[in-house]
Amino acid sequence: ILNLPLKKIWFNNLVPHLDDNKNKQDLCFIIQPSVIIDNGIEFVYYLRKKYNGKVALVLGDRVGIYPESFNIENLRKIVDIICTYNPVDSKKYGIPLHPSMVYSLKIKEEIPFKDRENDVFSIGQEKGRGKEITEVFRRCNELGLKCDFILVGECSSSKCDGIKYVNWMPYDQVFERIKHAKCILNILQPGASGITLRDSEAYNLGCFLLTNNYAKEQDTIFNEGQVILINELNHRVA
Repeated sequence: ILNLPLKKIWFNNLVPHLDDNKNKQDLCFIIQPSVIIDNGIEFVYYLRKKYNGKVALVLGDRVGIYPESFNIENLRKIVDIICTYNPVDSKKYGIPLHPSMVYSLKIKEEIPFKDRENDVFSIGQEKGRGKEITEVFRRCNELGLKCDFILVGECSSSKCDGIKYVNWMPYDQVFERIKHAKCILNILQPGASGITLRDSEAYNLGCFLLTNNYAKEQDTIFNEGQVILINELNHRVA
């Protein structure tokens, strides 16, 4: 909310405890954009000066979603490598594409698939997808499916009865809701592709994945029939 001054005094607390006997030249710090957005590029300079290691910046969202101050061309000169999950941005900005990653999520008290009360779960910021999310919600309801849809943050599209609108929701609450769903909706924002967190959630919980995105990597993650493309929704349900 406020850009506090003198952030450097907290930099030491942002780095995990490191063994002083470890060869610091072997270190590579892998950071997300939020680290630079929240703390400034001075934090990268701090890492270099204190540990004499490498710094890799891994983009977890498409480039266009970050603030103007987060300038890719300037950051190339500051970090050792910038990489992205998104093939579209990789080609557009000349950024290396890191291998697709599927996270192993720790699941407590997993609910058997047959006992889950919601058919389709969706959560995320609008990011140009508001109308499409609303349309999928209406189609699912017409098919008699029980939906749990949440839109986070500001929305430019008209609000729809039955969809929950919130300013923010902590991930532990998100995950609890996912545990009650048989299918997860994953609509990629315009200009994005590749494996996302929604894919990891569906993989770990054995959910169906309803999506507008098909990536070849999904064939090695999901069982046949587990991924349902949105434009095939009526056909697959029938």
